[in-house]
Amino acid sequence: MTMRPTPSNQYHIVSRWRLEATPEEIDDLMQDEPESISKWWPAAFLAVQGIAAGDGLGRGKKVRVHGRGLMPHTVGFEVEVTEWRPAERVVLEATGDFEGSLTCTLRPQNGGYLVLNFDWRVVALKPFIRYFSWLLKPLFRSNHRWAMAKGRRSLQIELARRRAAKGDPAPVTVPPGPAFVQGLLYPRTTEWKGSLARYLSFDPSRFGGQRAGLARSERPLRDDLAH
Repeated sequence: MTMRPTPSNQYHIVSRWRLEATPEEIDDLMQDEPESISKWWPAAFLAVQGIAAGDGLGRGKKVRVHGRGLMPHTVGFEVEVTEWRPAERVVLEATGDFEGSLTCTLRPQNGGYLVLNFDWRVVALKPFIRYFSWLLKPLFRSNHRWAMAKGRRSLQIELARRRAAKGDPAPVTVPPGPAFVQGLLYPRTTEWKGSLARYLSFDPSRFGGQRAGLARSERPLRDDLAH
């Protein structure tokens, strides 16, 4: 039996974050309004809009995402929560510029740390990524890893901010911002203009710092699996 080659626009990337956090803190953050993610993770999210609340257990919750990374294009997709085990596991199904699934699991460790494991299995349907994956797949993987690295740092900063609001004296700073080119092409305070932005992005009408307070012993785990 002949095995068919994997399509070039099919991606499987595993990312691991090691954080100074508790499962309860992560669970509380996930129950926030969807729009909050673009505030504490601005490097990767231009906008996040809730479109379905789901049941009381989190299943069926649906959001629309306008995302970006290190490269100058943006992506638009919707994700729906299909499984939610509080403080253990979340499964999301994506449709749009990406179609597939994300499985996120939490694994507590000694010393007040936990590991967040992100397993992405998607097919890229955005034309720019779909038709150029055969050539630029390493760059698209790096683009994803860049966004995830910013996300890990941003999440640790956001957790420190929330603890400070409860009286923790640890220093807090702003989350890392977007890549330089993204900041020029898609500033938050102005309407997108120019043929380049329109070509690399999608119709926006569809959508209505410094390291501080982090433990020295904290070390990021590599995005070590990519196919």
